[in-house]
Amino acid sequence: MNANRTWAWQGFQLALPADWEMLQYSTAPDAGRCAFADRSRFRAELNWRRVPGAPDFDRMMGDYAGRLQSEGADEVARIAREGWPGLRSVREGLRTSRYGRYFPGPAMLVELVFISAVAASAREEAAVLGSFTEASPGRWAAFGLDVVAPSGMALRKCRAEPAYGELAFAERGRRRCVCSARGMVAEWRKTPVA
Repeated sequence: MNANRTWAWQGFQLALPADWEMLQYSTAPDAGRCAFADRSRFRAELNWRRVPGAPDFDRMMGDYAGRLQSEGADEVARIAREGWPGLRSVREGLRTSRYGRYFPGPAMLVELVFISAVAASAREEAAVLGSFTEASPGRWAAFGLDVVAPSGMALRKCRAEPAYGELAFAERGRRRCVCSARGMVAEWRKTPVA
């Protein structure tokens, strides 16, 4: 795997290859999805959902395998890596590996999905899964930012544009904190204000 970059989102953090970018994201704390892609295609998804307790992973994986087979997967196999139970399926030449794990502290069920060519490296999946942890309280790392939100504030808005990233935090409409990062500094600092 090439150099990695750490992403922290909704209380979790993971290290992904440096050329993977977050192209889709959810700001909802109780259930959501982030999707990461390189220059050629989507490569990974992070899904989270607050649940009342640990799920029955054996049953859940069995149901999931049945659904993938009924949807036309060429092959489906149970796998486990870095303490994450999962399923690998192949369909139309693409391998999809889906791993799940329950985090009791935040009561979250997390799913990591990897989409790759059939011959892709299992070492890359293991490295990402091994890097996945709960983030420090309030830590967010995305779009050129690595910040700790002020206590009691939640993410309310996110902007991700070329050479600009912004995370806005608020506390029930009262206090507000906006963090931003700008790229191409060498270019815009030489441009006259006028």
